[in-house]
Amino acid sequence: MKILTKAMKISSISMIFASLIRFFFGITFMNFFASAYNLRQIDKSQMPFLLTAFLITVLSAPAEFIAGIVGAATCEEPSFIYKGFIAGLVALIVSVAGMFMQIEIGYGASEVTIICGIVCPALFVIFSLIGTVKYAQTKKKKVV
Repeated sequence: MKILTKAMKISSISMIFASLIRFFFGITFMNFFASAYNLRQIDKSQMPFLLTAFLITVLSAPAEFIAGIVGAATCEEPSFIYKGFIAGLVALIVSVAGMFMQIEIGYGASEVTIICGIVCPALFVIFSLIGTVKYAQTKKKKVV
């Protein structure tokens, strides 16, 4: 359990740093969106999808940040690891949705955004899921 706790802590800290990088890319996406709008390259029919993509992309950074903080706070206490799992899963879903929308509108996704937006949250979710399962098994053994 000690190795799992250390892995959760490292993945939580990496999620916090990844969220800062994702926030930077969210700002560059905002610049891309504003430039495309000012150059009249956006049709009015595309606006709802573009605004949704922008909002999801911008919200993915705080979701990762919150998940990283929740994971760092709960990794020492095995009975609360499931909270990190839920927060990490939400961050992963929002991040992947934002990335797919970025690719769909032509903004693209670099290796850095893929690592920060998919790999870090996925590792975090995997470690927290393993921790939740291990805790449930130890609790079940104590009851029996």
